[in-house]
Amino acid sequence: MIGVAAYIMVREGKNEEFIKAANDCIAETRKEEGCISYELFADTENTQRYGFFEKWSTKGHLDAHMKTEHFLEFAKQLHGIATEHPDIQIHKISDIEE
Repeated sequence: MIGVAAYIMVREGKNEEFIKAANDCIAETRKEEGCISYELFADTENTQRYGFFEKWSTKGHLDAHMKTEHFLEFAKQLHGIATEHPDIQIHKISDIEE
């Protein structure tokens, strides 16, 4: 399983525009094969910082997601919304038993 943590800093006054664009992408992404979860979070201390936390069955599913029309459209919209490139961290999730 693959986990993704992606952090985005949004320009002042662009929060609503960001959330709309993100929700459009989220709705389509959750329908994709291999998508286990795809969540958007707002930072509790910095109102301009958001995070996506994702789980994918395989790296191949994640790679396919990054080529979809809805993801590419969202990435294009970020150019006018985000203050910088997203900080994207990709991790392998292992099955750890307690």
